[in-house]
Amino acid sequence: MRSRPAERLSFALLILSAPAGTSLAQAPVPAPAASACWGHLAGFCIEDKINVSVLVTLALFAAGYAVTRWFAWYDKKKAQRNFYESLRVEIELIAKALAEPIANTDLEKLVQIVRGNPPRRPAWDARYSRTIFESNSDKLLSLPLDLLKEIVQFYDQLQAVEMMVQTVGKDIFLEITSDGREFLVRKIFEKSAEAKQKADHVASLLRRHIAPERDR
Repeated sequence: MRSRPAERLSFALLILSAPAGTSLAQAPVPAPAASACWGHLAGFCIEDKINVSVLVTLALFAAGYAVTRWFAWYDKKKAQRNFYESLRVEIELIAKALAEPIANTDLEKLVQIVRGNPPRRPAWDARYSRTIFESNSDKLLSLPLDLLKEIVQFYDQLQAVEMMVQTVGKDIFLEITSDGREFLVRKIFEKSAEAKQKADHVASLLRRHIAPERDR
């Protein structure tokens, strides 16, 4: 692009070379210098193809960065979705384990056994798997608050059942009164039924939460 001093010099030479008697108004006016812009982008002049290559490089870099971020977001969402599904399966398995003693045991006959003389303790197993819940506390925080509260409440109920069943397995169970043994057995049935109902509810909430995630 010509500088202003160069344009003035060119104009002066034209005046000097004009025929004698030519007025300043009749002197030829030099045409404005042609634009050196190779193109325009967002109102800015692109002076040459070198600038175009720079812009293309930047655009490719931005696109690559955006794609990388998208894959990172997708992998994170997939990991969360897999966790939700695993947690749902774990809770459903616990619900099944809670339901079996209730469905397969005659409570009144069991009460007679624990009140007998000598009393006998029922053979209960309260070892429920909670690996998914306990080993993924960071992923739990990504859940909606209402759903998270429901999940925590369920595992609290489960822990209460476990503690009562463990008491039955200890020697102290045979040392308490017959009324105390009956009360504990009936309470285990009651709390197990409540925990099973809660497990079904939480599993249903997780299933509904997972479904929209699959559609994204």
